[in-house]
Amino acid sequence: MNDFMDYKARCIGYASYAMYLKSEHWQIFSNAIRRKKCLCCGEKDKLQVHHITYERLGQELPTDVVTI
Repeated sequence: MNDFMDYKARCIGYASYAMYLKSEHWQIFSNAIRRKKCLCCGEKDKLQVHHITYERLGQELPTDVVTI
């Protein structure tokens, strides 16, 4: 899976998926999503945003990720 995520990131101009996750775009997008609550328990602190699809990497919709 890691090779696939790196490939998708390279397709949109990043050296790796890790570099994409450090990008300004991802920071802005994930911070907006992170303001919600955990999908599993409803917690609102120390949340992480995870992709459930990489189809629109770089142009994610809120439905492409989950907060846990």
